[in-house]
Amino acid sequence: MTYARCSRAEIARRVAADIPEGAYVNLGIGLPTMVADHLPPDREILLHSENGILGMGPAPAKEDIDPDLMNAGKQPVTLLTGGAFFHHADSFAMIRGGHLDICVLGAFQVSASGDLANWSTGEPDAIPAVGGAMDLAVGADDVTGLTMVTAPGAVVTGTVVSDTGEPFDFPAQQLQVAARAVNIDLPGAGGGNSRVGADWTFELRGLTDARLFRVGAPQGWTLKSVSLSGQDITDVPTEFAPAQSVAGLQIVLTKQSTALSGLVSDARGKPLLDATVVVFPANDKLWTFQSRFIKAARPDQDGTYRVSALPPSEDYLVVAVQGLEDGQAGDPEFLASVKDAAAKFTLADGETKAVDVKLSASK
Repeated sequence: MTYARCSRAEIARRVAADIPEGAYVNLGIGLPTMVADHLPPDREILLHSENGILGMGPAPAKEDIDPDLMNAGKQPVTLLTGGAFFHHADSFAMIRGGHLDICVLGAFQVSASGDLANWSTGEPDAIPAVGGAMDLAVGADDVTGLTMVTAPGAVVTGTVVSDTGEPFDFPAQQLQVAARAVNIDLPGAGGGNSRVGADWTFELRGLTDARLFRVGAPQGWTLKSVSLSGQDITDVPTEFAPAQSVAGLQIVLTKQSTALSGLVSDARGKPLLDATVVVFPANDKLWTFQSRFIKAARPDQDGTYRVSALPPSEDYLVVAVQGLEDGQAGDPEFLASVKDAAAKFTLADGETKAVDVKLSASK
């Protein structure tokens, strides 16, 4: 049997979906506090905090944080209309008096019979003690324990070689191999980086979730391919089982790097400095997170843009826009909106090409 990993947000969303209309709910410190951000908007649910709050809302935006409005975990919160503050003793009287319908607690261990185990880890920034969990575990009608179950990540070893088989003209220690997480909702995915040893080998440890393998190469060199067991996985996310040990990953570098440049101009043919050039493939299946087929560049003082290390492709598109936001160049919705206005070109292995671009639109 295999299990799909859930992010912290997915776990919180799952718990929130089970909380009924009109429930009085206490959210414990840590992961349980995220439940507040995923409560169904069509249900009236009253959230309680041990430090004396009833009627908490979701976490505030950074600019709306009130330093005097904190939950028991010292996290900023919001207060819904009709919310109330009261003494700490009154808060625990509500708990011990059985006035809470549901309590969502973080749990280190939960037995088959429902026994709950928590303790202090002693870490510098960790919770100093079990706190109100003892009262909440017996005072609430329904106790939900949230536990993140972890497993050792995979270990992947491999080598870096040149496409010609000739020795490299730089020290191996200049290279760093990265196993990039594909799922952007799991920023905490473990492992992922390794320096290359003098024998041109590397070891990546603690890998979880789907990964793409990349390497930071010195100037003049670029990634050509990544293969495992004879299969090309350069642009194919690869997932490994927990504690799996995999050998034979091969990363190939080449000096046959592509280069693209050209003049960016407005409708009158005048060089344009205030624009962003986006190069992307015509194949929308390659419009993925951290795709190496998508590049963005700003023109220099002469209005010339330059892009390098694009993978060879028969069908590329290039467009110049103004008002582009950070990260928008790789957004599939943005690329679809400018696709029809983009200029088409092809790029062969190691080819240097000039393609001038006129301003297309503002985004």
